[in-house]
Amino acid sequence: GTGREMAFAPGWLENQSVWLHMSYKFYLELLRHDLFDIFFDEMKGGGILPFMDPGVYGRSLMECSSFIASSAFEDPSMRGRGFLA
Repeated sequence: GTGREMAFAPGWLENQSVWLHMSYKFYLELLRHDLFDIFFDEMKGGGILPFMDPGVYGRSLMECSSFIASSAFEDPSMRGRGFLA
């Protein structure tokens, strides 16, 4: 890798984290293509903010985040937590 992805640990910011706005674009495309079962499985599985586990998310579900530290992040206690960028 090069550039900004090298500046961050895996699972953090541009290096393998989960950007919520991109996830929501994916969910919107599921709906646009009539993939309702997959969409609802994702939603109920915690892929959409109101259905996430607040203990894992690390903040109130009423608070937005820019990204979520992914399973690639080295500190397991930070994985799944929401952060602002």
